[in-house]
Amino acid sequence: MIAQDLTEWHPGIMAPVRPGVYQLLNTSTDMLFYSRWNGEAWCVGCSEAEFAATFSRPSVVQFRWPWRGLRSPAC
Repeated sequence: MIAQDLTEWHPGIMAPVRPGVYQLLNTSTDMLFYSRWNGEAWCVGCSEAEFAATFSRPSVVQFRWPWRGLRSPAC
């Protein structure tokens, strides 16, 4: 993801409008990671967006970390 193609950071308590992979920020460590929003819950996250897209198991941590996505749909 290129920085100018990303949205602003959204608070962790806000759910994304569309399912997909989003970049999240662990505010305890300042580390970026990726997690798939399935429309109802965040799935287990990881360091690569491509791998995050394949995960379907809900994460035990929900609505905690700030997130951002792409400004327009990926091709």
